[in-house]
Amino acid sequence: MAFDVPSSPVSPAGSIEFTVGNQDIYTWNITLSQPLFTGFALLSQYRIKELGIKTAQIEKEMVVIDLVRDVKTTYFNVLLTEKVLTVADEAVKNLKAHERDAEQFYKQGMIPYNDLLKAKVALANTIQERERVKAGVKIAVSALNTLLDFDINQKTEIEGILSLPPASYKLADLLHEASENRPELKMLHLAVKSIDHGIRLVKSAYYPKIAIAGYYEQTGDNFLATENDYGAIYNSAVILQAKWMLFEGGKTRSDVAKYRYDKKAIIKKFEWAENGIKLEVKNAFTNLHVSDKNIKTAQEALIQAKENWRITNLQYQEQIATSTDVLDARTFLTQAELNRYRALYGHMKGITDLERAVGKKYPVLENQSPPIEDRKPSPA
Repeated sequence: MAFDVPSSPVSPAGSIEFTVGNQDIYTWNITLSQPLFTGFALLSQYRIKELGIKTAQIEKEMVVIDLVRDVKTTYFNVLLTEKVLTVADEAVKNLKAHERDAEQFYKQGMIPYNDLLKAKVALANTIQERERVKAGVKIAVSALNTLLDFDINQKTEIEGILSLPPASYKLADLLHEASENRPELKMLHLAVKSIDHGIRLVKSAYYPKIAIAGYYEQTGDNFLATENDYGAIYNSAVILQAKWMLFEGGKTRSDVAKYRYDKKAIIKKFEWAENGIKLEVKNAFTNLHVSDKNIKTAQEALIQAKENWRITNLQYQEQIATSTDVLDARTFLTQAELNRYRALYGHMKGITDLERAVGKKYPVLENQSPPIEDRKPSPA
């Protein structure tokens, strides 16, 4: 709204003065403009913003997938450290029993003093190792609490895994699934589509810009401008506007060329990322296959180590075996038990790594991001 006070609202005509306007003049107006044709600029801007939203959704999806992998891996690490502590407790229990036997044999003069010392030193070392494992369990639980956003000192109890889940994978299927699901590839694909719309936006400078504008004005002697004795109260107009940049020094052509070079760079990055993901999937698939074989080998070795410990311990009771033989047998058994648990939880971690490599989506993520029609961008 405009307010105007004219310096002289009267006009002299000889000895007579005529009033030609109001002392106070109020004016307000409204202008509305509607683009009719922008050379596809508005549509391109809309598409670019829409792709930006999709990209943000995929970024969220990638964060959640990484978090799920980290939580599962840390969970398996807690289970493994707890099993290692169980093995350490068992080893301490066995070596305490061996130390008691050695003391009795030494008192009876059946073994030399250094054999007793071997038993004591082995027990002390095992107790120290058990304390380190206890600390490892606390650290693993704290790491899990951190990922779950719990208090870091909270005593979190987790359930173990009773059996291995059935797992049967085909490399070709995994590679196809990764090319369909990996968020990184989706984001690069959207980046290519965004550049295509950017090129269209820049090319809009080649076209005229056409818009229609409506203008309405009221002028009067009061605040609402409803009275005017000296002029028209209402004024309105409809205007058709057209703008066309006929010469811009090749700027548009240069901008289009830049976008096309950027598109080629992203397509090449897409190809590199796709090849890297294929290698990641194959590595995870191979490692899982190796861990599967290691489970069977570790299980057989554990059975043999347990039998060796049992026989050696009986032989020591009969003084057929030495204290060194007993300690060696216990060491073999401890190693076999650790190898078995590491193989089991290594297998579970391998499944987790493979799921991340193929970009497995979890229920919380379903329908979070719109489908991508063409997974691999075209240079065209």
